[in-house]
Amino acid sequence: MQTALRIGVAIVLASCGGVASHQTRTQVSDREEAAIDPNLAPEGRLGQASTPSAYRLRLSLDASSGNFLGETTIDITVHQPVHTLWLHSKELQISSAQLEQNGAFYDLKSTTTEVDTELLGLASNHEFAVGPAQLHLRWRGNLGSIQGLFRQSEEGVGYIYSDFEATDARAAFPCYDDPRFKTPWTISIEVPKEHRAFSNAPETRRTRLDNGNDLVRFAPTRALPSYLVAVAAGPFESISGTASNTPLRIIAPKGQAEAGRFVLESTGTMLRYLEEYLGMPMPFPKLDFIAVPRFGGAMENPGLITFSSSILLVGDDASEQAKRRALGVAAHELAHLWFGDFITPDYWNDLWLNEAFATWLSDKTVAHAQPNRATEVLDIADKTTAYGIDHGLGGRRVREPIQNREDIRAAFDKITYRKGGALLTMLEGWLGPKRMQQAVRGYLQAGSGGTVVAETLVRSMTKATGEPGLAPFFQSFLSQTGIPQVHASVQCNDKPQVTLRQSRYLPLEVRPEQRANDRSRAWYLPVCFRVATSSGSTRQCAILDAPEVVVPLSSCPAWLQPNDGDTGYYHYLLSTKAFSALPLKTLSPRETLGFAHSVAAALHAGQLDVTEALQLLKPLRLATSEHVHQVVFDTLYMLSRSVVSDVERPAFAAMIRDWYGPLAQRIGVAPATPEAPWIATTRPALLLLLADLGQSQPVIAAVNAQVTTWLDTPSDVEFALLDSWLRVAALHGKEPLVERYRRATRKTKESVHRVLLFGALHGVRDPHALAAVLRRGPRPPTVWGILSDAILDPALRSAVLGELDASDMSDEEASELFSSLCSEEAITDVRRFFGDAMRAKTVLTPIRGCMAFAKEQHKSAKTAFKN
Repeated sequence: MQTALRIGVAIVLASCGGVASHQTRTQVSDREEAAIDPNLAPEGRLGQASTPSAYRLRLSLDASSGNFLGETTIDITVHQPVHTLWLHSKELQISSAQLEQNGAFYDLKSTTTEVDTELLGLASNHEFAVGPAQLHLRWRGNLGSIQGLFRQSEEGVGYIYSDFEATDARAAFPCYDDPRFKTPWTISIEVPKEHRAFSNAPETRRTRLDNGNDLVRFAPTRALPSYLVAVAAGPFESISGTASNTPLRIIAPKGQAEAGRFVLESTGTMLRYLEEYLGMPMPFPKLDFIAVPRFGGAMENPGLITFSSSILLVGDDASEQAKRRALGVAAHELAHLWFGDFITPDYWNDLWLNEAFATWLSDKTVAHAQPNRATEVLDIADKTTAYGIDHGLGGRRVREPIQNREDIRAAFDKITYRKGGALLTMLEGWLGPKRMQQAVRGYLQAGSGGTVVAETLVRSMTKATGEPGLAPFFQSFLSQTGIPQVHASVQCNDKPQVTLRQSRYLPLEVRPEQRANDRSRAWYLPVCFRVATSSGSTRQCAILDAPEVVVPLSSCPAWLQPNDGDTGYYHYLLSTKAFSALPLKTLSPRETLGFAHSVAAALHAGQLDVTEALQLLKPLRLATSEHVHQVVFDTLYMLSRSVVSDVERPAFAAMIRDWYGPLAQRIGVAPATPEAPWIATTRPALLLLLADLGQSQPVIAAVNAQVTTWLDTPSDVEFALLDSWLRVAALHGKEPLVERYRRATRKTKESVHRVLLFGALHGVRDPHALAAVLRRGPRPPTVWGILSDAILDPALRSAVLGELDASDMSDEEASELFSSLCSEEAITDVRRFFGDAMRAKTVLTPIRGCMAFAKEQHKSAKTAFKN
């Protein structure tokens, strides 16, 4: 519609909740803002009474100690006459604080607030003048274990690391801990003389101090927000190389650095690709990748990127899956050097500007640098992990307003990363690769090393491409939750055409009264589809900016693929005949996965019945894709717990054996050398499916033999496969197997083996044995998902609930435990277990949703499994 095309970029910001800052205080009018006393503690974000322009930071770090010392000078500008300055500090003991202005020094008294203990007030009897000043601070702090400034040990030796995203820089030093404040940092670190120190910038000088320690000085950084500052200290070792003319080191605890050579040697190609694609050299003078023993993923600190050791240090003998993961994570963090480090979101409501670009670019980078390890492009698998959140009514928006620190933490989720990345994939599918590259380069130039907001992106991309539809596109996808569903149908008459209709996708689990209010939700939706022609196929794109759009065709096609390349973030719906007409053998891996998800979604929504969905999914048993198989596996498990009764179960098990028995026989229960990566990643779930739902005696016997051998002589088996073996054996295990697992748990020195054995113990399907396991404990975090399968059996449910105490379980644990239930009998058991109606209510919602699906589809299921 022409109205939509004329919408200005400002609508993006208005509909998404503001420009860059979401806080209690900045939502008032300018007149009200002026009336607020800047000497009072701010609510939400820091005010503008003073702002930093540079930091000189010195830390004393000894990895053999549990605490640290620090001092800093912060160059600031006072913008309003005040006697109290506000910044951030978390659990730091301030020993001295002074403000220097116009040659005079003023002692400051440090205070905190009861409402927000992470605010630091620095008060004086003197009112400071408007203009430049310097804050001088000294403090002592305690080292944490995984956040802020923290210490970890390897083989009894200590190492210090940092991780400040999102709001933990304040746990290491007092600062203006808000991403909009980007300043240079000049850092020096005092360490024992035998230790090394690292930070964002190159080391410039190392000198011996009178106390015998060394002081390591680093060059000033380019402007960075506090959360990207990084330091490390300890007896590290490193290996060195270059990546596209940039010095690169892999830094690790003693004896481990060599295991990072694969990443060291792979980074150059990826970095060169990013520089060429973005038309801009890497914006920082050096690259250090540092391994952290116990860490969740990686963090993009420029010049000192932290990685979990299990990701970075893959070694020569690592599996292809481990190497692909290492490349994907490294590519993601390299992309952050531009998106997040060079240009930084003004606030956390625009975290997606960091993570969406890093997610999208990491897949392109790996596919370019090592195409043999990108057989399945990762972004399509990643975007589907957002579906579970986006299918329901209670999800997050990509650009969600931030009111407090809980909102900041919530922003680090699959919607921000995976849906955000998928929107860029969809945008590229619409604009085309060349125009997308122009748009991305225009955005980087507009940001120019500073802070950015959503408006920066929309304006710059619109200017670079001349595409007026970018504003309504971003507005519709950033400001509302949900995933669209596109219903496509072909009309073959004198003027062949495709009719495209959009609505919000909602499964049967959403109650009718809730669904009625959301079906009318609409998006500015680019739909690129492919239709059959006499010579092959042709691609067309249309903008679905209304509930329905008609697109003319040159001829009547034999088939229609409604999501070309599966780049669009939407499910599609076809008639059963049109679904069946799709030439699955000619679809790309991504399109095949999109087909699987669209069929499964239609089944969940009651748009396909069980018989139709199984007929469409059956050919996918031949797919060479772990992700496609997982969609089918998940669908089969869902049907098993919802619509397969005891009467149909034998036929259902026979169907699973018929579908997947040949694949298990072909690939075996143990790894072979060589084998395709998808086989190794599919095997664990395949064995569990066949042993559990399929009741395959050959698989059970073969796995039991492997487990017996492993228990006799434990060997190095890939984590997921060993977990699958142990759980398959436990399905039919009784007291003797339980005792063998317990002995192995006590005997092993491998913590990973201990965790897997504990988990598998809770998969025993004998009620007496399982009750004994629960009685003796302990209970690892994985136990609730394993028990959720067991309690589908009423006898096992009785045994489990008889040993558990509802008051000892968190809401998250309870939700996971009861997630598979789907019957009135189960509802009665849950109510009896909790007693508390309010706690039971949360758990009962998905159970009732499953029952709604079962009621709609059970008749079809009886037909599907009749034979």
